[in-house]
Amino acid sequence: KAETNSTANVDEESIFQELLFAHAEGSVRLKAEAFNLRSQSLNYLPKENSLQASESVYYLSEFAQLSADEIVLKNEKLRASSRQDLISVSLPKALDFGFNTINTPYESKDNDDVEMLIQSEVFCLDRDGPLIHSCFKHRVHAQQYSTELIAEELEIFWREDLQSTVEPNRERFVIQTALATGSVEMTQGNFFASADRLSIFPEEERISLYGEEGTAQLKDYHGTVFGEHIDYNRRLKQSVVSGMGEASRARIQFELPDRSSEDSLEE
Repeated sequence: KAETNSTANVDEESIFQELLFAHAEGSVRLKAEAFNLRSQSLNYLPKENSLQASESVYYLSEFAQLSADEIVLKNEKLRASSRQDLISVSLPKALDFGFNTINTPYESKDNDDVEMLIQSEVFCLDRDGPLIHSCFKHRVHAQQYSTELIAEELEIFWREDLQSTVEPNRERFVIQTALATGSVEMTQGNFFASADRLSIFPEEERISLYGEEGTAQLKDYHGTVFGEHIDYNRRLKQSVVSGMGEASRARIQFELPDRSSEDSLEE
């Protein structure tokens, strides 16, 4: 089904058709330059540069693979959502996603190419050249190798490494920054963190936690630290803990064989 607008060309005395709207139903398949898409229903609005797919939608590009109830593509931006089940999005594997300097699998021989899997109710993707912004909202659950994260919202900023085409061992897509907010929990091996906000800065080898009134928590095999702000250096494996005044004191809890002792540190 299509709608067109007829316009007369005075010079050639002919009629040209301008496409205004197109609709397709039933096992629709679309192969574009940057992606492949399947769905049961598809609407295309050329003037708005908008593509709307619904019902059993499958999307595949060089960066992401996902299934959803509905996908809207407009001006290089993607928004996917589902009414009942969570969306499952596969993204490139990320070695910088976790507490360790390199997030590797337990069995690297069998799982070397495992992608990052993230579930949520809403997924948004915006690409500007080599820079990519991915955002997940509501009931977010992310897993990559031994790292697992839950939050209400997760934003990951990526950069395409153009040198990866000439150096095969380099990752093509690299995380620049990851920001999780809303009842955040992240685990990896002996590490556990909970906070209102958690940020990963791979280039600085740093993970930053923020918890209002000293509720941020970071636990490893040495013990547990509490505070409003916790900065963890992944390379040095050291934490800097701070609070903001008397209401939020930094605390350290050591795990001992027979008992736990807790010290309080004033900022």
